[in-house]
Amino acid sequence: MRTRETAEAKERFATEYAAIQRRWAALRAKPEPLPLKQIVSLAGRVYQRLTATLEDEPGESPIWENLGRLNKREAGNESRLESWQPRSAEA
Repeated sequence: MRTRETAEAKERFATEYAAIQRRWAALRAKPEPLPLKQIVSLAGRVYQRLTATLEDEPGESPIWENLGRLNKREAGNESRLESWQPRSAEA
């Protein structure tokens, strides 16, 4: 604990131990739904990382051509989107 003082070492240990226990409790907890604001924020982070990655190495054109065809084929077909997303237990 980077100290020679027993009392100080015990205090530091207690603080670290409590932090570790809180972390484990958070990891064991059931996931909670995210608010829309946080979802949008996370989507923005993913978008920024993706565009930064693709700016340096966009990939091969056949991949993008295939993706374009798939997007056109599925455009406006919301029922197909549902097949990719798990249904909630409440529905």
